[in-house]
This record gives sequence, structure tokens and C-alpha cells, in this order.
Amino acid sequence: MPILLIINGYPGSGKTTIANQFAQKNNFALINQDIFLFQLNAFFKNKIINHQEHIITIENIHDCLLNYMHFKKNIVLEGALVSISNKDPIDLNYFIKLAKKMKYKVVIVTLIAKEKIRVKRQKKRNYVLPRDIDKKICQAVSEVDKKIDNEIIIDSSNYSIKTTLQKLDQIISEFN
Repeated sequence: MPILLIINGYPGSGKTTIANQFAQKNNFALINQDIFLFQLNAFFKNKIINHQEHIITIENIHDCLLNYMHFKKNIVLEGALVSISNKDPIDLNYFIKLAKKMKYKVVIVTLIAKEKIRVKRQKKRNYVLPRDIDKKICQAVSEVDKKIDNEIIIDSSNYSIKTTLQKLDQIISEFN
């Protein structure tokens, strides 16, 4: 049975870095929410995204997932896959239901990290979220965590990239 690995988490927790390296190493297709939200739609990171743009993003991710699922590819879906207002109606359960319908195993890993480390990582990539937005996303991720069964939480502030990837490899091997 193919796997949909959902890497959700806090801004600056290492989602993109871990997802990219894991997908490449393990031959998983990679779907990155930020590419759909900011790059494919030619938005800038400091632009306020409206409701319609969020809907388009969700539908594009859905279609991309379906394309890979049609061919039974293992997939990593990565991003801060939460809503922080009624303008961004993203719901992790939407993707979980789709995966189950397509007979995929779903593995959900949430990356968290201490605020000081996350801000340092964001500065490295030359974009630090406004503190209120960062806080809302972290709160929304924590709320989603309470609603999801069998989700694995990794505090990436305690581990190197290599160690986090090893933990992820171990998690996936347990699901096979």
C-alpha cells in the first residue's frame, strides 16, 4: 500500500528541509504547500493571501495529489497545513480523507521547535514571519494535533537534520 507522509508543523521547524531530503532519498513525490501558495500563483511572501487564493491552492494540491495517487506513488505533502482565519480554509482532514479513499497509508509527522530556534532559521532564509502570524500558526498546529490520531511529533530543536531524517526513516519503516 502506498504512503502519504504529511509533514505539518511550525514555521521554521524544518518542514521543507526535512521533506526535500526525505523525498529525494526515498524516491517519494514531493508536494510543497508554499510552492502552490506563493510561487505558482506568483504571490510574494509578504502579500496577504485572500480566501479565493487559498481555495485555488487547496484545489491545486488536491489535483496534484490525485495525479500521483493515480500512479500509486509514495508522496510527501509538506507545509503548515492549518487555517489561522476564515480566509484560509485548509483542513488536514481533507487530504487524509482523500488518501484513505485512494487506499493510501497516511503517516502524519508534526515538526515543532523552540521559538528562538525557529526565528534563527527564518532569518537564515531571509524571511521572518510577523510574530502574531507565527503565533497563530503554532496555535493552529497545536489544535490540529489534538484532533489527529496516531500523529507523531518531533521537536526538531533537539535534533540535527541527519537525526531527524533517521527518526523519519524509522517511523516510515514501522508503517511498511
